[in-house]
Amino acid sequence: MSWRRILYNLMYRFGTPRWDTSTTPAEVMAVIGGAAAVPTGRALDLGCGTGTNVIYLAQHGWKAVGVDFSPVAIAQARKKAKDTPGATFVEGDVSQLSHLGIVGPFDFVLDIGCYHGLPAHSRQAYAEEVARVTRPDALFMIWAIADDRRPFIPGVPDMQDKEIAE
Repeated sequence: MSWRRILYNLMYRFGTPRWDTSTTPAEVMAVIGGAAAVPTGRALDLGCGTGTNVIYLAQHGWKAVGVDFSPVAIAQARKKAKDTPGATFVEGDVSQLSHLGIVGPFDFVLDIGCYHGLPAHSRQAYAEEVARVTRPDALFMIWAIADDRRPFIPGVPDMQDKEIAE
């Protein structure tokens, strides 16, 4: 088990990580339930944590699948969503969706802080897997932190600004 997975599991087990706000972002709410809402369909939440956004999507008519590599987060997500039809959770690596049995097409893909936390060697596989399961005209929303400077702390993944566009 990687140090990253151990760290995430500990954070989920002994508290609420600062990124797990239990709030669906306003931008997601606007495209799901706002005046210009997209039609419901299948949704994929990459790095879903404790399932807040998967539950929101399912409550709004979507068949939503959340993927996270933390078994602790997935267990919490399943518990939160036990009475929410249409919400499914899969434990595993987002860069290996085909090995997890996740098939498309998905109409909406959401990534809130997952991609930038991946090790650099996993990012190309992530992009290929997302492209494989996403319908050609699907909506893809991503929140990521990038900087042209190298991280100060050794071992922290770094991502360059140009990487998302590529």
